[in-house]
Formats: sequence, structure tokens, C-alpha cells
Amino acid sequence: MNLITLAFRNIKLNRKKYIMYLFSMGFSVFTVYTFLALMKNESVMMAFEYDARYRSILTSFGVIIMVFVLFFLISSNNSFIRARKKEISTYALFGMTNLKIGKLLFLETIIAGLGTLVAGIGVGVFFSKLMAMFLLDLTLSNFVGDVAFTIDPMSIAITVLLFLIIFCFMGLSGLRVIYKFELVD
Repeated sequence: MNLITLAFRNIKLNRKKYIMYLFSMGFSVFTVYTFLALMKNESVMMAFEYDARYRSILTSFGVIIMVFVLFFLISSNNSFIRARKKEISTYALFGMTNLKIGKLLFLETIIAGLGTLVAGIGVGVFFSKLMAMFLLDLTLSNFVGDVAFTIDPMSIAITVLLFLIIFCFMGLSGLRVIYKFELVD
């Protein structure tokens, strides 16, 4: 059995453990995509065209969200790996090296990440107009106009690139946890 097959099998067999992990990853993707789409929405840009304060606040929140998502996902990945100590110990007892176990966990992270990336962006596309309407209603009560439903390819591309980097970093972080892990523990 190769590592990719084993990774899919682990995800399938550990559904209960993966539910919260996948939800947190998907919600993070949804949040980032929705925020990026909000920043690129033409109605929002027109509404904030003459008020630099709103644009700077929006940009500041964007940076805060990105940093929070990065640390949140890495810590949830590390705690998820620690919760699977028995499974990792079993692999080690059967003779898998730390490198192979790390590669397996890296593959699981990438597979789960790609799935949540598609789902999170899909849900984000669906709710992006609602979020833009909510922001304009919250900040500019005198804004009159219709918020158009748009799909911004640049927001999708930035979200995909950002999360591919984060998922690779999470996988490498998991590899670090595996090398620190002792079979005796």
C-alpha cells in the first residue's frame, strides 16, 4: 500500500477526528476568501472611495485575519497530530520511519487542505454578496445602490496560493512534531 492510498484510508477511517479539523480549515478558507472578495467588490470600493479610514480599517482587518488564520491552523494541526499519538506509535512499531510517517501526515494535510479549499471558496462565493451588503449596511447607512453578485478570480487565486503555502507549512510543521515525538510517549 502506497502513502497516498494510506492517506486517503486514514482520512476515511478517522472521520470523527477529522470533522472539527476539516471544519476549522474550511471556515478559515471561507473567511479569507470572503474578506478578499469583499475588498475587491466594486460596490464596496465605490462606497469607500472617498473615505480612506474605511479602506485602511478594512486592510488592517485583512492583515489581522491572515495572521490569526495562520497561527490558528498551525496550532490546530499540531494538536490534531498529538491527538493521533496511538496511530503514529502503531506506524512506528510496524517499522515506518519518522520520515515516512511525516510524509503520510503531510499528504493527509494536503489532501484535506485541497478539499477544504474547494469547499471554503465555494461557500465564500455563495456568501460574498451577503457579506458585502452587511458591511455596507453596517458602515454606511446612507449607501443607496445594489450590490452586484461577482466572482473575483483574483481573490480566488490569492486565496488558493495563500492556503497552499499555509497547508505546506502545516505539513512541515507536522513533520517537526513527528521528529520530536518519542515512541515511548
